[in-house]
Amino acid sequence: MKHLLTLLLAFSALASVARAAPDPQALEAALAELFPNYPAPVITPSAVDGMSEVAFGTQVFYVSNDGRYLLGGPLISVADRENLTEARMAVARRDILEDTAEASLYRYPAAPAKHRVTVVTDIDCPYCRRLHQDLASYREAGIDVSYVMLPRSGKGSGSYRKAVAAACSKDPEASITAAMNGEEFADADASCEHPIDEHIALARRLGASNTPTLYLEDGRMLLGAKPVEEVLAAIAQE
Repeated sequence: MKHLLTLLLAFSALASVARAAPDPQALEAALAELFPNYPAPVITPSAVDGMSEVAFGTQVFYVSNDGRYLLGGPLISVADRENLTEARMAVARRDILEDTAEASLYRYPAAPAKHRVTVVTDIDCPYCRRLHQDLASYREAGIDVSYVMLPRSGKGSGSYRKAVAAACSKDPEASITAAMNGEEFADADASCEHPIDEHIALARRLGASNTPTLYLEDGRMLLGAKPVEEVLAAIAQE
């Protein structure tokens, strides 16, 4: 009987939270305390009664409307098996990519280009090298590929120095190809102003932690060295 009473009280409390309207001041105060160094988040109603969605770029959380409870997701719609958190993150990634200047990335264009894929890659990553060897099939299929360089071994590492050397060469795209193939290139200007640090920051904003990571134009993410047929099938689901 005691356990039943406890359950009834818990359900009663949950029901009151579900009925409660968002308290903007309580939400802002709670989030400011939890994330003091973050910029102001985007707060919108979530699919769950009594909860609001909180987005810091590609990071998505759910907070009770009274500001007392925080969930990290993912939030799944049972009815249609949709990952609502991933869908929201895809929108954020799409916006980041749309705001990124194409000139700052390394491009392997298709002619004509029907689709665009942005790839976070690392010169010394074996799977990145495998994907790079398939670029011809991507381009033949009308997929324009842009590279974001993410030396996963860190700044100052051998991978980082290779990325900088390629960026500082006369033809960065050709030098990246040479480096991916384990070949040498000697026309780099080590004193040049390069975008590799900006690439690393962009990869972090996109939430990339593995290489290669592919991003479709709508912000959806694919992990690993995907064959072109699989990428085209994913694009067709947009």
